[in-house]
Amino acid sequence: MIVVLAAVAAPAAPAAQAAAGPGPAGRPDAPPPAPVLVPDVCPLDRCAFGTWTATRPLTAYAAQGQASKVAFTLRPGQRFLALRGNVHTFKPAKLRIHETFSWPPGSKNPFERYSAGTVMWVLAPRGDKYLDVWYRGRRRGIRAAVGKGRWFMPGRDLVQELEPGDWTWWVEVEGPGKRRGWLTFPNLEVEGIKELAH
Repeated sequence: MIVVLAAVAAPAAPAAQAAAGPGPAGRPDAPPPAPVLVPDVCPLDRCAFGTWTATRPLTAYAAQGQASKVAFTLRPGQRFLALRGNVHTFKPAKLRIHETFSWPPGSKNPFERYSAGTVMWVLAPRGDKYLDVWYRGRRRGIRAAVGKGRWFMPGRDLVQELEPGDWTWWVEVEGPGKRRGWLTFPNLEVEGIKELAH
């Protein structure tokens, strides 16, 4: 079973960020249910859907999550339309919080407080340094700059990665003859495309 979490098109208002999700609410170290599908995500900085160009052969599959049946192949130099993207999270990244903080900064809402010594799980990067995270049984949105093996909050090093995440980004595209298919990018490593960022 894949759990589908509702999308946050932009950084959500505090009440929406603290919306409860399935799982053991109140247990700080409890992981989210997995696998998880996080819909409508462009997970890179300045990432935008629209017209992209292939820089190497790209295989579009008939269905997301199934790299078996091929829908069509894009040639180098071929332009195509990227419609939407979903992140499939097989294993969220596990982070240890070193210093208590609130997001948004200065918030007095207890649901927006992240306590030192507890664990936070990254469901998916959302682009422009925003993350979908799971904490105390709730899905939330926070902003963080990402470094190799460590995750940096604005101005301070507040958390440390204990276990890396396992994510695959599936992008629905429209190719020649308006045929539709899905490109897949394991570990969010996007290669073979230009004009991805705007």
